[in-house]
Amino acid sequence: MSASTTLYSAPNSRGELVEWYLREIGADVNVKTLDMKNGEHKTAEFLAINPFGKVPALHESDDGGWTLFESGAILMYLAEKYDPKYPKDIRGRAKVAQWMLFANSTLSMALFVESMRERQMPGMMEVLEQHFSQHPFVMGDEFGVVDVVVGGYLSFVKKFLGDKVDMTPYPHLTQYMDRIEGREKRYARK
Repeated sequence: MSASTTLYSAPNSRGELVEWYLREIGADVNVKTLDMKNGEHKTAEFLAINPFGKVPALHESDDGGWTLFESGAILMYLAEKYDPKYPKDIRGRAKVAQWMLFANSTLSMALFVESMRERQMPGMMEVLEQHFSQHPFVMGDEFGVVDVVVGGYLSFVKKFLGDKVDMTPYPHLTQYMDRIEGREKRYARK
């Protein structure tokens, strides 16, 4: 039996970011969608994969099987395994980790925690505006794994915070968000 990789995901979870990336790079990974409303993420079978009972989670069947949880860790692993554009040098990989951690902690907190949004978003948006005035994508000229997370989170600005965040002062950031939205739609779950 050949080794296989299975991603456990669910609609409206960070698993969708991982699914989007898998479609972007054309990786041969099985996706198992869990029914969270019916508690499939709390079964003994799934808790053996992620004891926290959260998605996304990844299971590799090779070498006796092993598992990985946390969307950022899963994305970096899949990028290293399947994406030929993933940086091979230690500094490039550190930059990926930097942006991944920024998105999953700093950016997500500023977006989703209302008490932090007013204080942190304006400065963060200014820095991102400056960054995207010089680069079409997070790491430079090409779309990469960190764009899935940074761009994915920024898409929530439009979807859920449209009237709470004035994007007028950020034309380059808005253009980036539009580029990402176009990709998301192109690679959306069918």
